[in-house]
Amino acid sequence: MMGEKLRQLRISRHLTQSAIAEQVHCDRSLLSRIERNEVTPSWDLLQALCNALGVPMEELLPSGPAPQLRDDLLVQRCLSLIAQGRTTEAQVLAASGWWERRDRPSDTTDRLFNVLVQSPSNEPDILSIILATMFRQAIAGAVNEEFFKHGFHIQRMLGERGELGASQILCSALIALNPGPTDAFRLTLSLGTTLFRKRDWHMAAAMYTRARDASGVTPSRTNRGRVFHGLGACELELGHLDSAYQWTQKACELYADEAPTLYHLALQNLGMIHVINGDRARAIRYLEPCVEFWTGQEDDVRVQEAYELIIAVEPAVCFRPIGRRH
Repeated sequence: MMGEKLRQLRISRHLTQSAIAEQVHCDRSLLSRIERNEVTPSWDLLQALCNALGVPMEELLPSGPAPQLRDDLLVQRCLSLIAQGRTTEAQVLAASGWWERRDRPSDTTDRLFNVLVQSPSNEPDILSIILATMFRQAIAGAVNEEFFKHGFHIQRMLGERGELGASQILCSALIALNPGPTDAFRLTLSLGTTLFRKRDWHMAAAMYTRARDASGVTPSRTNRGRVFHGLGACELELGHLDSAYQWTQKACELYADEAPTLYHLALQNLGMIHVINGDRARAIRYLEPCVEFWTGQEDDVRVQEAYELIIAVEPAVCFRPIGRRH
């Protein structure tokens, strides 16, 4: 145990608890409790104890495959560095720790990732740390399917946390590493989605077009549908209604019987196009099934969106109260 090792090292150097406590600026009773393994020291105190005893950190830490104490101290150290304003050091340490533990996801890997994305820094700086860590593996010849799987996972997590700039940079960098056809398709589609969320319609459309050209590598009708759905949404935002309708209709065909939620999202876009064109009958024909589906899903926000589109072409329609189905 760490406390026993600490006590043995102190005694071998003929040092009293009081002498060590004075050197590291802590209470002697706290040091006594640490030696009895009643308390785990903070990373900074542990580092100070190692310096006072003249031993490397590894000599006090328990051996074995990633024990919980070692993980907890690593996270503590990252947070301590951030508190000291040493953000880059914290990110390097967190990225290295995350990469070492990537094959055994745990509370520690989540906490380390949170250090990366929540520490006060610019998005590109966060990504440079993650990429530097990952690309050390690339230099060592470890760019393989597993490498891209982890890269895609990080990119998706960044997107889910709203780190769109970071997500874009990582996705672009991974694509530049010339992944295989399937990984290239997934990354290009994901980059298109990220750019769309950043409201960069032209660049998003360009990525969706690249994904469309490469979509033959995926057997998934849903993923091919996402490509055309994205293209249609970009064209709709750009005001190109004919092409928006063409791509969105293709997405509906691919989603049918396979992805009901995505199907109705695309169907609602078709209804919106007819609303813009002033085609009342077709707009209602597309939007009414959406109202029914979203009601069944108890998605009040989507129900309201669909009703508002219907009201835009049929002002006489009464807005029915939104009730949940039980």
